[in-house]
Amino acid sequence: MFESPGYREIYAHGSFVHLADAEGELLTLLPPVLDVGQMVSVARGYPDPQS
Repeated sequence: MFESPGYREIYAHGSFVHLADAEGELLTLLPPVLDVGQMVSVARGYPDPQS
């Protein structure tokens, strides 16, 4: 968190993609250097909750 010259709080976050399950629980963070195909590959490694 940073403080701006106008004395308002500024929340900063990384550019990681957050992969969460259906309940909103964090499964993993995907770094911004992965391309879409790599992200899909990682996501497919998690069990499908509907099976």
